[in-house]
Amino acid sequence: VTMYEAPGNSGSGTIFNTTNPPMDDVRVRKALAHAMKADELIAVVAGAGATKPRTAYYAPESPWYSKKASDAYPKYDLAKAKKLYEEYAKDPSRSDGKPAGSPVSFEFACTAIPSLQAQAQAYQEMWKQVGFEVTLKPVEQSVHIQNAIEGKFQAICWRQGSDADPYTHLSTAHGDPAKNPGNFTNFAPPEFTTLLEELRSTDDFDARFAALEKLQVIL
Repeated sequence: VTMYEAPGNSGSGTIFNTTNPPMDDVRVRKALAHAMKADELIAVVAGAGATKPRTAYYAPESPWYSKKASDAYPKYDLAKAKKLYEEYAKDPSRSDGKPAGSPVSFEFACTAIPSLQAQAQAYQEMWKQVGFEVTLKPVEQSVHIQNAIEGKFQAICWRQGSDADPYTHLSTAHGDPAKNPGNFTNFAPPEFTTLLEELRSTDDFDARFAALEKLQVIL
């Protein structure tokens, strides 16, 4: 028996429920992303065994890896995060229904594993520097999964990614939420319907890669 070990396409991160205010506003999601220092978050959990942050949906070892998508990933930029935060916070028609200028608050849930709670505290501190008021909610694993399935969350820690064919995985993870309970984020912009159909309907690698690259850049 010869055993091979590889990192695969699974990764840890944060997902947002894009139908739950304030996560339904792209300015908030981008502000949160630009406030994250991925290296520090990984080090909290992995310590000396920390690996490089993933900046694409697929790992560099994957044939589906896209440098264009990787380069498009939000980089740490506290000034940009604060600007986006202020745009939302001062918007009279902000989606959370709170008065313009009041702090933007939300709940971040993660399993009660000590290392992940330490990481949650690191997230909280990074987002606090932008102006967000973040309440941490430690939960038991089965409850965590059930909350994701039922959409009872705003932001949660989550393991995502797959070594399956891109269509097999992404049609569930980002297909029509009404038909795909596995789309926990409820993120399914109109362009995804066309791009997923291109992935489904051809076995031509170049055509599939082009469609997948566009989809990754949007993600």
